Amino acid sequence: MSFNKDIANIFCYKKAFTVDECQKIIDIPQAKDFIYDNENEWIWQRMQNFVKLANSDFYKFKILYIDNLNVKEYKKDDFFKWHTDINVRELFALRKISIVIFLSDNNDYEGGNLLFNVNDETETPEIDMEQGSMIMFPSFQIHKVSNIKIGTRKTLIAWVYGDSFS
Repeated sequence: MSFNKDIANIFCYKKAFTVDECQKIIDIPQAKDFIYDNENEWIWQRMQNFVKLANSDFYKFKILYIDNLNVKEYKKDDFFKWHTDINVRELFALRKISIVIFLSDNNDYEGGNLLFNVNDETETPEIDMEQGSMIMFPSFQIHKVSNIKIGTRKTLIAWVYGDSFS
C-alpha cells in the first residue's frame, strides 16, 4: 500500500488564461452554463491540459471528463459558506477535481477570497486570485468564498469527473 502525500494539495497555474481570453469567456452568451461546441472547445482543451498535468504528477485520480462549466458572479455581500464539492448525490459523488479560473481583475472587487480549511486550520492557505489564474483542488477539500465588500468577482468554475473512489 502506498500513500499519496499530494492528494489534498491545492494547485495554482498563474496566467493559464490571458486577460483577453478571460474577457472572451465572460462575453460568451451562454456563459452561465456552457455548452461544449466548436467556439468554446479551446476552453475545455486548455483546462484539460492543466488537469492532465496536475492529475498525472500529483492527484493520480481515475478521471474521465470535465463538465458543468459555468461563470459564477459574486456581487456586493455575496459569499459561499464552508462546503465541499462532493457528496453522495448522483454526479456529485463522481467529482474528483474542482476548478476555479479567475476571470475578473482582482482590482475590480474587494473580498471574495477563496479560502480553504486545511488540517482544521481555517482560512489557509492564501490563494493568488490574479486574473487568468487557474486553481485546482480535490473536490473533497473544504472551502468557501468570503463576503464581497465592493465590486463584482467573476470566475469560471468546473469539475473533473471520474469513477467512484475505491
